[in-house]
Amino acid sequence: MNRLAGLALAGVMVVGGAGLASAAPITGSLQMAGAVGLEDAMGNSATPATAEALDFGNNGAAPGNFFVIAADGLFVGQGAFGEIYDFAFNPLNPAPVSPLYTLGGISFELATIMIDVQNANGLVLSGTGTLSLAGYDDTAGVFSFSTQDGNTGGTFSFSASSAAVPEPASLALLGAGLLGMGFLRRARKDA
Repeated sequence: MNRLAGLALAGVMVVGGAGLASAAPITGSLQMAGAVGLEDAMGNSATPATAEALDFGNNGAAPGNFFVIAADGLFVGQGAFGEIYDFAFNPLNPAPVSPLYTLGGISFELATIMIDVQNANGLVLSGTGTLSLAGYDDTAGVFSFSTQDGNTGGTFSFSASSAAVPEPASLALLGAGLLGMGFLRRARKDA
């Protein structure tokens, strides 16, 4: 039984050693705001109810700019201003937008979009993507976008955060550790 416990502990050390080579995930959240134009599929001004795309630049110039309202985690110290790129959201199956925004060294690639609210009073979108930062693992992220004006443009607010998902090596390490503790407990019980 001691041999089994030793093997389980060796398994934990091997899996744990493999995890050490991995970088850390990106953590934190970001709130930003700026100017936006609402457009139809042809690039013409649209209302929130008829919009199909967002223009953050000056008359289609990309990228546009945003300013940071609040930040925590790794978003802190990345700067007070960032860049955000135009994108279409309707139909709901857009090609990924890479990057959707950058702030200092952090970038966010847009993968999915959902229309939460779209009517004459406003537009609210949410979605998922991938956060990237040199020296860190690419990390799943989420975002929420809303307009504050009921006309063809105006201001927007945007929040984004990491949605860290346990990596396989960490789950394997946890499982091996629990297995090892179970073997040790059984060995002590049998002794």
